[in-house]
Amino acid sequence: MVDADGPKLPSGADIDAVLAFLPLLERPDFQASRWTRQGSWIPRLVDAPEVQQLQQALARHGFVVAFDGPSWRAEAEHYQSDPAALAGASLADVCRLLTVHLRSDRFVAGQFASAVASGQIAALLRRLRAIRDEELAAR
Repeated sequence: MVDADGPKLPSGADIDAVLAFLPLLERPDFQASRWTRQGSWIPRLVDAPEVQQLQQALARHGFVVAFDGPSWRAEAEHYQSDPAALAGASLADVCRLLTVHLRSDRFVAGQFASAVASGQIAALLRRLRAIRDEELAAR
């Protein structure tokens, strides 16, 4: 897939690869992170291995896109606060939102796991599933 703005977007196979994580994220007992003192006397929050694997899969399958994040902040906040808007988000915008979460985790450790725990990442993956389903139906 190619976005009208130019960058190559993830393919259906790429979407399927990250959708494999959705059942796990939707489990009510899934813990996105946990506190540990391993290796230190100070407790620290550690992401679940599956969260780390999801982050790697998103990067590997082309969901991390280059864009001007600060100028797109209002739009990101709109999608975060309005489920109806997210339900109509384009593939490019879902990639931007995932990129925002992944970039934020570089500056605030545990932010991505927090977005997983709050259901934000699962909501984005559900939108990806809908986009893939819409594309398959159009064929």
